[in-house]
Amino acid sequence: MKHILFDRYFSLTTDSWTSVAHNSYTTCTAHFIDKATWELHSIVLGIHEKDGSSTAAATVDYVEHQMSLFDLQYGKMVAVVTDTEATMISAGQMFVENRRVRGSVTKWHGCVDYLLELVTGIAFKDLLKSHGTMSACRNFIIFFNSSTQAMTKLLAKQSVGRAVKPIQDVST
Repeated sequence: MKHILFDRYFSLTTDSWTSVAHNSYTTCTAHFIDKATWELHSIVLGIHEKDGSSTAAATVDYVEHQMSLFDLQYGKMVAVVTDTEATMISAGQMFVENRRVRGSVTKWHGCVDYLLELVTGIAFKDLLKSHGTMSACRNFIIFFNSSTQAMTKLLAKQSVGRAVKPIQDVST
């Protein structure tokens, strides 16, 4: 992995979460584009089970440790993406500051999927006309996931690209 990542510009994504078993984890992934093929590659640098609550400093320390294990340098990091939860926003700001101190620039971005999920939740929660919409969508997906015949017909209707199965929403 060090050989693959050597001297490449990269971006990082990192996230922390708590499992249903109440174990806390942090992970980070490096992403780069191959100059020859323009193909995007993603390499999980690690996943860490944490003790206690999440802090921005602990997240940054973990990711920087993973960066050092793979010989990744701040000077080659072009962006960091996290969700928009307060701790992760603070971690993103710490990454930007750490890179600035080292004499270069990086960007922090909030995850678009996470923002879209938050906006969608607000839209469907606050509008009277949308009452029950999320419930109806969940029931629709449950129907397809519980019927192999219905799923086969749905997949057959998709004419372009790879057939995509519907997935149930996940609460963050």
